[in-house]
Amino acid sequence: MREIVKNISDFAKEYFTNFGLSKEEISYLVDKAINDLDRLIDETEEILKEDNIDFERLDKNLHALKGLILQLGAEKLANEINSFRDAIDKDDTLYRLKKLLNL
Repeated sequence: MREIVKNISDFAKEYFTNFGLSKEEISYLVDKAINDLDRLIDETEEILKEDNIDFERLDKNLHALKGLILQLGAEKLANEINSFRDAIDKDDTLYRLKKLLNL
């Protein structure tokens, strides 16, 4: 997923250009968002490594990830993250999510 974050960063910079923001504003917004994404990914990875997964906490993290990714203009990935939330307690969902995160 870290590679995806890098791609989102590049995409978001181009995406925000369409709103007439300066390069400095775009850099600030994207850098802050990427830091938040990294933190959320780390937290999600930790949740998934637990023996007894806290599905409520995982759902909250996925919701936050989806929202942040959507704000950066990556709608397809945001929809994929949201699909995990729809079947969060299913084994195949956890498998697909762990695969996305390279766990």
